[in-house]
Amino acid sequence: MKIICASNLIYCCLHSGTKQDLVNRIKRANGLFVKVLHYNISSLHQPYLQNYRNYRKMKTDGTLEKTVVTIGCVKVKQKLLLNLRVGFAISAELMSVFVELLRRRNSEIAQAYASRFTDEPNLPPRKTSVFCDPSNVLQLLSHPNTTDKCSIFGAQPTDIFRDIFALYLPFCNNDCWSLLVIFTEQRKIYYVNPMVPNFSPFSADELSYFENAVNSFFFSQNILLPNDSRFTCEEYPYQYYETASEKVDTGVYLFLIMYFICETCPISFQQQEISGFRTAITHWIISARLPI
Repeated sequence: MKIICASNLIYCCLHSGTKQDLVNRIKRANGLFVKVLHYNISSLHQPYLQNYRNYRKMKTDGTLEKTVVTIGCVKVKQKLLLNLRVGFAISAELMSVFVELLRRRNSEIAQAYASRFTDEPNLPPRKTSVFCDPSNVLQLLSHPNTTDKCSIFGAQPTDIFRDIFALYLPFCNNDCWSLLVIFTEQRKIYYVNPMVPNFSPFSADELSYFENAVNSFFFSQNILLPNDSRFTCEEYPYQYYETASEKVDTGVYLFLIMYFICETCPISFQQQEISGFRTAITHWIISARLPI
């Protein structure tokens, strides 16, 4: 069973409190999982649906190279969106588009916070989230000591502990998408693999590999923790979804996982809903923004 968010009241209520508060609410509801993302998907109106209808009217023959939308510096062509059809794997190029959408959303939230900060100067500065391109993540994992800092943090000088709340590092290994999320305040590296059953322990060697790579990168950039301590790696704790049964779906899973984590909500959805999520993600890409 599941509860579908159907009102602004429920939506706002769920967004108050910490992750643990949300998990506790779920447990008190006798195992029923509240799925906030459904609210956003069911609320897609104009221009999302109209843009999607216009896209569906396009003829496939001869227009695969046609640019459907430009997101930042990324030109999304029609052939790229074909990867969102059921049974197709998410390419690295398409995952980069997802990452750009998340960056845009993060920027919009920062602008809204800055506007509020003008009216309420006593608000603490807002830390940002960093969404890395998959190709740069692979470089970090394979050659952490020689990875360029700008490829991870961007062009601007950054104090990771002062300015950054979390770093999202999606990557593809053996045709399966996975994610590392680094929370700077917690000094934690969380690992998510959509094909590994929830609460099944990862191998110590796997977690150690990610932990060593990330710490080696930080050390090479002179990003040091007090008392020679290290970031530690473990499984992300707030996962309540059905494990992906096919590798071709792990990219969709990963995008949803990143979205849930950004929303500070426990991750919960079912395998049978992935095809619907593929359509919703197509809406978002064509409209060049995520729902907030």
